[in-house]
Amino acid sequence: MANHKIEMYKPPRSNVRFDAGRKQTFIEAMEAQGLMTLAADAAGVAERTAHEHMLKDPDFAVAVKAAKRKHTERVIVQAMINRGVIGVEEDVFGGRFKDEVVGTKRVFSDSLLLALAKTRWAEMKDDGEGGGGGGVMFIPAAAPMTMDQWEEQLGEAAKGQTGREEGQ
Repeated sequence: MANHKIEMYKPPRSNVRFDAGRKQTFIEAMEAQGLMTLAADAAGVAERTAHEHMLKDPDFAVAVKAAKRKHTERVIVQAMINRGVIGVEEDVFGGRFKDEVVGTKRVFSDSLLLALAKTRWAEMKDDGEGGGGGGVMFIPAAAPMTMDQWEEQLGEAAKGQTGREEGQ
């Protein structure tokens, strides 16, 4: 059996000075792990101390928020890429009682791919500034294919829906 050293949680010492070096450690841990508690542990201070310094030191507060944003963006964007672009493997169940894993299939998330695309292309955003709309329109195979067919099939119900003046 391997000999593993397990470090137990040690509460931060109250007499430790939260100096520039510890603040930098805190910011780096925040960017790496994204949680105030873990960042405070890494810096050897209480989470409360970090919060107090964020209130007193606007530059530190900005740096902490930027580090948290970087962590979040990295984690979320990677998850979006994994599920929307690369896909993830899911088990396929079968067998006599449909309780055996008989294979896997790669599944993708269209909604995550669309969300990722919207972060990359302004014209796909629905922001009221020329961005694309959202959603999907399903058109049945029996639906009219031209505006004239649409008006012919629906008659009065189509008026005002085609964007054309009557008779055009």
